[in-house]
Amino acid sequence: MCRFATFIRIATSIFLLTTMLSDTILGQDHDPALQERFLTGVSQAAQKLERLSLRVKCVRTTQYNFDSSQSSVVPPERRAELGKPKVTTFESAVRGLFGMQSGLSKTGNQYFRVRNSVYAFAIERTLETNRTSLQFVEQLGADPSVDEKVAEIEENVRGTALAAFHVRGKALSDLVKSPSFKIRRVYAVQAGGGELVRVEFDFGDAANPPKQHASFTYTDNFLVCDPGREWCLTEYGGLMHDHRSKEDSMLNLTLGFGNSINGIPVATKVELTNSSPRVAGTTVTSTHTMEVMDQDVPAQEFYLTHYGLPEPNFSRGGNRSWLVYLIGGVACLGIGAILIKRRNGRVNIS
Repeated sequence: MCRFATFIRIATSIFLLTTMLSDTILGQDHDPALQERFLTGVSQAAQKLERLSLRVKCVRTTQYNFDSSQSSVVPPERRAELGKPKVTTFESAVRGLFGMQSGLSKTGNQYFRVRNSVYAFAIERTLETNRTSLQFVEQLGADPSVDEKVAEIEENVRGTALAAFHVRGKALSDLVKSPSFKIRRVYAVQAGGGELVRVEFDFGDAANPPKQHASFTYTDNFLVCDPGREWCLTEYGGLMHDHRSKEDSMLNLTLGFGNSINGIPVATKVELTNSSPRVAGTTVTSTHTMEVMDQDVPAQEFYLTHYGLPEPNFSRGGNRSWLVYLIGGVACLGIGAILIKRRNGRVNIS
């Protein structure tokens, strides 16, 4: 059974890689001139994205599918998720280089993770009392480790709102400029009555794994862009190796589009399939549906004063006041939880 499942997985993987964009390929030879058009087009599109502002509501449905004979190798904490769809709803907003994500935390509070040009912060707000507490605030450009963590959060925000210009959560314009990005072949393909561009590439290598993007190495990867729509992505996939977990995975992702905003195509549906060669027959399928809520997010939403908190003072000794705010916010949330618990206890007794 295990060998049969492995054979099916390998056969399916080969089929996906050889039939993506099933329309006729115009030319499979590498086209250097087309490669230059691709690199220039991606760079120009990135400049236009810096002037874009929008907010999208995202509904993400994720499901783990597995071969029952292999369930013993799935970590115990993940077995309850197998075969059951998990739905998450959140909002992502961008305004130029500003970014924000909001939704409901596990505690039932509303959270906001925000960055502007000067600092990044996270807050939580109780739904019952609308009380706001500061989780953290950090100045940008002062500590590389902080900037790196903020960048990881930012990837999730922009990777959702601007999914058509991100590969595995990393901006396409940043990916192609990385020294670890190595193009193997660029050529034109025919799909849907128009011409698209397919780029086959590697990112990093096993001997020298890249520091960017959580030390992932991509091999036998491809992406497909539409030169007629600001070189947006329509599909990408391939093999990925995580040097931290030592895990391999095969991914294929396709994008669907709605209306453009200021000439920039916005993805409204992303369908992803991720399979694990180590666990035969195990795949993760994820569908993101995005609805554009606003086409111009006010700049003030990216600053603390919008949420009833004063702006930070990053001068010497200025961070002490933020510690007071943080402690005070946590204390208020704790007192509120105790009061609610006591109130519920009285109701249960009666």
